[in-house]
Amino acid sequence: MQKEQAVCDVRNMEVAVDKVLRRERAKKGVIIRNALYGDLRLRDDCEDGFARRRTIQADDLVGPVVTVTTPVQCLVESHMIFLPGGAAASKADLPGFYNPLPLETDMELSLYVLYEFKGRLHEVIVGDRETLSLPLKKHAVPEGSDPQGPFSPANLTRYHSKICVDDQCEGKARIMKQGENTLLPRRCSLALIRASSAYCIEQLKAHDPGAPTPREFVAVMLTAALALLWVWPRTDKKLLT
Repeated sequence: MQKEQAVCDVRNMEVAVDKVLRRERAKKGVIIRNALYGDLRLRDDCEDGFARRRTIQADDLVGPVVTVTTPVQCLVESHMIFLPGGAAASKADLPGFYNPLPLETDMELSLYVLYEFKGRLHEVIVGDRETLSLPLKKHAVPEGSDPQGPFSPANLTRYHSKICVDDQCEGKARIMKQGENTLLPRRCSLALIRASSAYCIEQLKAHDPGAPTPREFVAVMLTAALALLWVWPRTDKKLLT
């Protein structure tokens, strides 16, 4: 029903969007080239997209995705768009929009907008309940570059999960080439936790008077883990740079 209502809304916008486009083109204002709403995470097999070697397309996304170019264009007033955010400000309630995942309440939807302003391409992506404000200079696509496309912040979490250690299948640590520096501290900290747990269990069975106590061992392991976690964010920043 929501989809049918959105389709009806877009049909009713045909006259209004032509008027808005004529006005914006005359002043070199905001022209919406593409707008996508939904689950904008990249598919796992989209390696070029993760590496940002090309513009991400709708087919590269997990989806489902709704094309909302016309509804977003109709939101342009005085050569700008401002949609306030908030807990109750889901963009699915906007005319021409609908939630493509109504049963997945934990899924965070996103809105990607590729637009032209003053003859230059801009792009921005915001969460479902985040404020959308455009045009802004920080949205401008660098000169000589192609648009990045809808790269959701949720991809960063999924990117790190792809760089994993496969101890069960291969019997040894397997670090993928991409993001190796960011995963290593995590792998080491997990190994420390496993070693600490195993050592404590053994100490409960029988304790050697010359060996450190479980409390002493855990203290050393936690100190080492904290040191690794301190280094991790710094190496992560270098990798992203």
